[in-house]
Amino acid sequence: MRKQPSIVRIVVAAAAWLVVALPIARAQSSDQPPVPAPPIYYAPQRVGPPAGFHQHDGFYLRLAAGLSVLHASWRETADDWSITGTGIALVMTLGGSVTPNLVLYGEITGSMAMDPTEKHNGVSTTLDDYDVSLAGIGPGAAYYLVPANLCFSGTLAFFRLTKGYHGPSPGSEGTGGNGAILTDTGIGAAFMVGKEWWVSTNWGLGVAGIVHLASMKLTDGDTRAVAEALSLVLSATYN
Repeated sequence: MRKQPSIVRIVVAAAAWLVVALPIARAQSSDQPPVPAPPIYYAPQRVGPPAGFHQHDGFYLRLAAGLSVLHASWRETADDWSITGTGIALVMTLGGSVTPNLVLYGEITGSMAMDPTEKHNGVSTTLDDYDVSLAGIGPGAAYYLVPANLCFSGTLAFFRLTKGYHGPSPGSEGTGGNGAILTDTGIGAAFMVGKEWWVSTNWGLGVAGIVHLASMKLTDGDTRAVAEALSLVLSATYN
């Protein structure tokens, strides 16, 4: 019976020791530096060109100019006429891409021969200070083959053949001397094949060959004139 008080004292002493020891242990553990968390690995972000870089999409603008050879011929009753000369070709195209690499557009296109040679029944005459122009306007489509950046386009256009005077004084036909409209508006086409090189995000410079073909009724008769032009141009394209 005397051993019970000693057991009680031991239990009380142990409880008191726990009450004192646990806060001290917690305080000592809080003084330890925290264990750093393992580093988190992030995959590197891909760095690439901006949207639309070197792609044929969105707004489309093409300007082209170069050297051209123009030929037009017709027959009036028993007389054969033709006009042949060299000069310049000019093209302006506006449109937009409907799918990647496919463009629909409207185009103003033409060829002008300076001081051409007129032939009447085999007899040639140089038309000094005159120019003859084949000009047309109409819709078309262009397609790019990538990555070569080759362009193929075709335009269905309404053409007219005109003669103008650019000399210092009125010509022999003139009462004021600016020339004449040789044909009514007729139907024709322009075909272009070219190669372009990117020089910025959206601009490309290139070289191309153009063929113009047209058939038009003469203004002073029922005869139709046929005109062809072959051109080599430099182009600047925004797309």
